[in-house]
Amino acid sequence: MTENPLLNGPSSIHRENESNSIICPELEDWWKIVYSILPIYMDIICVIGMFGNVLVLLIYLLYKGSLKIAEIYLINLAVADLVFLMCLPFWAANIRNKFDWPFGNFLCRSTNAAISLNMYTSIYLLVAVSLDRYLTFVHTLSNRGIRSKTLAKGICLLTWVFGILVCIPTFAFRTVKHYPQWNISACTLDFPTPSWITAERLVFNILGFALPATAITFLNFCIIHSLRENTREQGALRTRSCKDHRDTRATRLIIIVVLMFLLCWTPYHLFTFLDILFQMEVIKGCVWEELLNFGQQFTSALAITNSCINPVIYVFVGKYFRQKALQVFSQFIPLNAPGRTAQPPLQDIGPSRIARNTGPLNETCCQLCLTLICWVDTSFLEHHAQPATFGTQQPTAGETLQSTGNQESPVQDKWHRLAKTSHLPFSKHEKELSGHPE
Repeated sequence: MTENPLLNGPSSIHRENESNSIICPELEDWWKIVYSILPIYMDIICVIGMFGNVLVLLIYLLYKGSLKIAEIYLINLAVADLVFLMCLPFWAANIRNKFDWPFGNFLCRSTNAAISLNMYTSIYLLVAVSLDRYLTFVHTLSNRGIRSKTLAKGICLLTWVFGILVCIPTFAFRTVKHYPQWNISACTLDFPTPSWITAERLVFNILGFALPATAITFLNFCIIHSLRENTREQGALRTRSCKDHRDTRATRLIIIVVLMFLLCWTPYHLFTFLDILFQMEVIKGCVWEELLNFGQQFTSALAITNSCINPVIYVFVGKYFRQKALQVFSQFIPLNAPGRTAQPPLQDIGPSRIARNTGPLNETCCQLCLTLICWVDTSFLEHHAQPATFGTQQPTAGETLQSTGNQESPVQDKWHRLAKTSHLPFSKHEKELSGHPE
């Protein structure tokens, strides 16, 4: 059966069934589709993924504000995808050449090791970012001494070191081996014994997917459960801070990234597990052999799609990523017309400045939103107000009517003072322009 189709050609199409010395039937028409379509698809994924991930790195690195902990992991994830994408053109050419490797022994070793490095680092970076979100929402009070940017950078470094160590066997045993019966020189794993092949596949399937995928699923299940509980509690209290809103958006983005990774890679690892069973002769026959061959080829095409899909998720789901992109682009492309007064920085825009800069319509919206917030807060606090303490002098009805027209209630006064001093997004327009990072 095949090795990883990203790392080797389909050996089964060139291999006899050793158990009964009968040559398995070859499906030439299907392999012509593989040889013609898969390389083109790889080239397209490579171009889109390189552009998207380089753009993500430039936006995060050129952004003047501080990066969040989750963004440190996403930067390393983009680097891992770039390493993988730089190797795709070599394998596209290899498949187009019907798995006759034309690039020499060193590139055979290095490109396969880099592909294997991406497989391990990507999933363990997703474990790390899922653990960070888990600590943020599930253990909110006890995570302050655990979560830090220094620790996040250290975890990323350890992840890269772990990925390099696991890739050493791939680099050591990959070689260009000539097969005279088919007149090709294939880039293949040349292990000392066949049992090493089964062991390598088991390590890749368990350590490279099953264990981290289980951890990711558990952590994100706990995160979603905690988010639902927080939403239910905040709905009962009618309170929600801007920080909670930003954390929820960031967590939703990361959950989507994790979900897409699992959707792209699970089918491939399922066929890898079936291939292990075939190597151990648990399942036999040419039908299984051809099914697993084609299954691994096409599921590998789905797996490589994940390397270009993350930037698309950031653009369409990450609201604050789009705001960071606008701020970075505004450094090189002036957004103000010639002769126009320069606008203040996005984070310095308050509701009054928004109203002055956008006209009377938005000023009315600001006032309506502020009035609504004051009314909700006043109604809620008055409904839950404690009874007056004993000995406190209560105002008469006449004093109450006289004071109503002259001064505001303490709650309204609190909200009006807050509106004058805070930078909370009181209008939709300002909320869209606010520079809060995810």
